[in-house]
Amino acid sequence: MHSAFMILRKKPMKRPKFNDEGVDELTYAPFVLVSALDTEYRDVRLSFDDWGWLNEKHGQGQSIGDQYIVGPANELRPA
Repeated sequence: MHSAFMILRKKPMKRPKFNDEGVDELTYAPFVLVSALDTEYRDVRLSFDDWGWLNEKHGQGQSIGDQYIVGPANELRPA
């Protein structure tokens, strides 16, 4: 096996801890996991909503490195 793969396998992925509303704000902070497993879509969604942390970490510009924050969903796109 490739050595990078072995390194990744040695550190297990964290297990989410959803509250009664199906939200986990702690495991992957500043990201939030929202469980939609009981919906027709049967998925788990990753959301980001800590814009204060983002501005503190990367400034209040329109980009992070060479990625611009664009669009109504604040997608990151290459410059």
